[in-house]
Amino acid sequence: MTTPSVLVVENDPLLTQSLKNHCKHKGIAAQFTGKLSKALDLLEEEKFSVVVVDRMLDDGDGIDLVEYLHDISPQTRVL
Repeated sequence: MTTPSVLVVENDPLLTQSLKNHCKHKGIAAQFTGKLSKALDLLEEEKFSVVVVDRMLDDGDGIDLVEYLHDISPQTRVL
């Protein structure tokens, strides 16, 4: 069984650190960004099993990212 790769798009530093700690403790391969634009770049480079998206980002609306994900990668689970 392969470990799912996770992208976390969250701009709150405390929540991001908590999620980093949790992923590390559970052995989950995760990448983190607080920017919608960086998330779009990462999604062009890599396929993720799960994407965790904050609704209100500094450079855009997380819902736009969710809609984009549904178009390009419908099998990706989005939280």
